[in-house]
Amino acid sequence: CGVRRGDFVAICCGKGNNGGDGCVIARHLDNHGVGVEVFVACDPAAFRGDAAIHFNVIRNAAIPITIAAAPQDWWASATRLQQADWIVDA
Repeated sequence: CGVRRGDFVAICCGKGNNGGDGCVIARHLDNHGVGVEVFVACDPAAFRGDAAIHFNVIRNAAIPITIAAAPQDWWASATRLQQADWIVDA
């Protein structure tokens, strides 16, 4: 059992180092043909250091990113999150 090509993975990222790790996960899954979307729980300008670098990598790779910095943004994203085969808390 595990993530397979064709699955959809929603990756929810905060502004810290774990958020940067989520961006790395998104890149690797995308490279292996897994559908991903990154949901960012902050203004992307809040990323620092490695997290900022990895966020910019996925943005430049055209991996889908949804900014959900406010509570109402998460409500708007609920349908998409419900469609996920996997959800990663990063």
